[in-house]
Amino acid sequence: GEGGRLCGSVTTQEIADQLRRQFSVEIDKRKIEVKEPIKSLGSHPVLVKVHPKVHVSVTVKVQNE
Repeated sequence: GEGGRLCGSVTTQEIADQLRRQFSVEIDKRKIEVKEPIKSLGSHPVLVKVHPKVHVSVTVKVQNE
C-alpha cells in the first residue's frame, strides 16, 4: 500500500513459518508475542517464548520482494 503500509498484517503463524524455514526451529505461533500488529515495512521487535523461563527478543524485517 501507500507509504510502506501493508494491506493486512504479519501474523504470528507467518513469523513461525519463517523461523522454521530460515533457522530450522519449531516455534508454536502461540509462543510468539507481538506488541502491536505489524502493518508496515521495516524492522519490528518480537518476543519469542522458547521456555517458561527463557524469552528471546528477535527483530522481524518486513520488506518488498
